[in-house]
Amino acid sequence: PKGLDDAQRAQFEFVLLSPWLDKVTKRKRTRETLSPKRLARDKAIAFLMLYGGPRVEETYALNLSDIEIYPRSGMLHIRKGKNAKERDVPLPKAAREALTEWLKVRSEYSIIHDALFVELRRGTFKRLSMRSMQMMIVEAGQRAGLDRLEPPVTVTPHILRHTYLYMLRKAG
Repeated sequence: PKGLDDAQRAQFEFVLLSPWLDKVTKRKRTRETLSPKRLARDKAIAFLMLYGGPRVEETYALNLSDIEIYPRSGMLHIRKGKNAKERDVPLPKAAREALTEWLKVRSEYSIIHDALFVELRRGTFKRLSMRSMQMMIVEAGQRAGLDRLEPPVTVTPHILRHTYLYMLRKAG
C-alpha cells in the first residue's frame, strides 16, 4: 500500500493549521468543538501518526509518561505494539512541536488520569477513543480534498503510517 506523496502530505498538513468552521460531517459542530484547543489535540494526533508512525491502537494507548520531548530531540515509547512488542521511536521536529502545543493545552485542564489524548467535548476528559481518532483523520483528508483527486485518496491512520515509512525510505 502506498502512502501520501509530498504534495498530498502538504495538503493534509495545511488543513490542520486553522480551525474547521464549515460542516463536512453528518454531526453538527458547535463553536466549542472548533476551538483552538481541539485543533491542537487533533493536530498532535495527526502529526504523531504522520511523523512517528504508530498504529491507531498504539496512539490510543499512549500515556504522558510514554513521550519524552527535549529541545532538539524526542522519543515515543510504544509499550504494547504488534505482538506485544515494545519499541522506541524518535520524534521529528514537526511531531514534537505539535505535541508540545497539545501538552500546553492539556495542562490547562484538571485531568486526573495519565492518558495523552482525551475528549474535550463533555468535560469528562476520558481517553479519546480509537474510532474518534480514525474519524478525525478521515475528516481531515476530506477537508484537504484528497478524496476528490484522481485517483481518490482516502486518508486513514494506516495510510499515515505508510506515509511515514515512505518518507523514511525516501530519506535513505
